[in-house]
Amino acid sequence: MKKIHSDTERSLVLSSSKMGSICRCGCCNSYHLSLGNLTLRLDHTDILTLAGMLIEALELNAMCELNDEECRKGNA
Repeated sequence: MKKIHSDTERSLVLSSSKMGSICRCGCCNSYHLSLGNLTLRLDHTDILTLAGMLIEALELNAMCELNDEECRKGNA
């Protein structure tokens, strides 16, 4: 598990990568999702919705890739 650290006195960095970071703001109790030079302020339910959307997109993409492979094998 990654170590949680504080970016500033009012912000708690929950996760970070080359792409961006997500922090929990202590003053407004929301999350700040930063991707490049774009920062979004999200509440807890927004984070859960976003996580669900990403999982759904990855699952759909995996199913499409499997179907493409099956179609190629069937035509060979």
